[in-house]
Order: sequence, then structure tokens, then C-alpha cells
Amino acid sequence: MIERRVTVAAILAVTAGCSSLQPVAEPLRFIAETNPPVVYVSYETGAVMVMENPRISGDSMLGTVPGESRPVALPLNQVQTVSTVRRNSGRTALLIAGLAGMGAVMTYAVLANGKNSNYTCDYNDPKRTGGPACGFEP
Repeated sequence: MIERRVTVAAILAVTAGCSSLQPVAEPLRFIAETNPPVVYVSYETGAVMVMENPRISGDSMLGTVPGESRPVALPLNQVQTVSTVRRNSGRTALLIAGLAGMGAVMTYAVLANGKNSNYTCDYNDPKRTGGPACGFEP
């Protein structure tokens, strides 16, 4: 159960690192070609509306409000920008570099600490009863 939670958390972290909300350069073409599940539409007034299953029909953008089945129609002349969640290669590169750096530091710490350790285990000790004779040597 814990392994599943850790896996889900790791997937969410990687997904968050690999995507971001980005404006679309050509909204009409983008919506027609990719059929995105959700877009964020900002008006000239600065208000933002989340729209599911957007499509273009004539001079309007049609879709539904998330969590509801209520249809929405927006005149295209009132739309300032359209944004959607897309892959972000810069964040992905930073995530991978950060994970690799963290792994390198951890590997170095383990190797450097183990090299200077006075901790010994003698599995061939005839006086040993039960577990191995382990401990620090002066």
C-alpha cells in the first residue's frame, strides 16, 4: 500500500515537472487539430474561464463548464488568449538534472562515509554465538 502511494506521488511529481500552463499561438488551429480536453480562456477584461471539450463553430468557441454539463458559447472577438497544459521541456530538463545531481551527491556521501569507517563485521569469528560479531574498532 505504501509502495503504491510512493509510486503515485513520484508520477505526480514528474508530471508536474514536465508540464505547465502555456498560451497557444494559434488557438483556432490548435483546438481544431488537437481537440484538447481543457483550455483556459482569458477575456479582454482579464477574467479567465475554464472550458472542457472546446470546439470552434463559426465565430464562437463552444464547450462545457468543468463539473457541469452546462454548455458555454464565447464570441471569438472577446477572447484575448487561450492557454492549455502542455509539456515543458525546460522543466523536464531541470527535473532530470536535479534528480541526477541528487543521486550523485548521495552516492558520493555513501562511498566517502564507508571508506573511512572503522565498523567491522567478522563472520568467521569462532567465539560468535547467534549473529555476527560486529562493532567499531578503535
